[in-house]
Amino acid sequence: MIQKIFRFLKNPIPYLENMQSRFIKKNKSKLLYEAENFFIEKGYLKYFSSGSKTEIKPDYLDLINLFKIIISRKPKVVLEFGVGFSTIAILLALNENSKIGVNGKLYVVDPEKKWIENTKKKIPSFLKKYVSFNYSQARINILDSQIVSLFDELPDISPEVILLDGPNSESVKGNYRGLKFSSGRPIIAADPLLYETSSPNNFFIIIDGRHRNAEFLKNNLKGKYKIKKSSAFKRFTFEKL
Repeated sequence: MIQKIFRFLKNPIPYLENMQSRFIKKNKSKLLYEAENFFIEKGYLKYFSSGSKTEIKPDYLDLINLFKIIISRKPKVVLEFGVGFSTIAILLALNENSKIGVNGKLYVVDPEKKWIENTKKKIPSFLKKYVSFNYSQARINILDSQIVSLFDELPDISPEVILLDGPNSESVKGNYRGLKFSSGRPIIAADPLLYETSSPNNFFIIIDGRHRNAEFLKNNLKGKYKIKKSSAFKRFTFEKL
């Protein structure tokens, strides 16, 4: 018991994260209901309707967390790798921020035209001014003897917030000496590294799942970051110090 207390005092973060994870798992049904009800009360739930039949259904607990991050940080430039319901949540938050004079824009990069068009159809007219969709192929590359994916073309911006939720392994073209991501290998996207050296002081990265990708960025980002892991949300955040 004394050893456990000593370990907690020395580094309480893992214990607090574990407590949060257990709480969310125990109360997930209630929290999902409250998250969905939040969007209902806002009048936003209708914007999360499904498009393609193969589309993964929205996780309102995940979406409300993302929405609140954008509301809290009030970024003027957001970059999202991988289009989806998260795109709509970000746009709704940017619209909320605009009401208090903070004008932001979202730049989305995705290698699948199908999913870009799927999301475009769901975005109401009042949100369209906040978003720029960018199609680009993603290809396998080598970085310090590590295979990674990189998009061919990136928006010429300096984002304050990056959401890394793409590309999927199946969308990465090419191979290196026979190694392919499209064979089911866990994806390692290196694109956020290209924005780091010119990043603003409030640079913030959100990684949706992708544990190995988070470890890769942790080992390859040059600056100092406050890194948080949420097992409950399956999400990592990197906040520039």
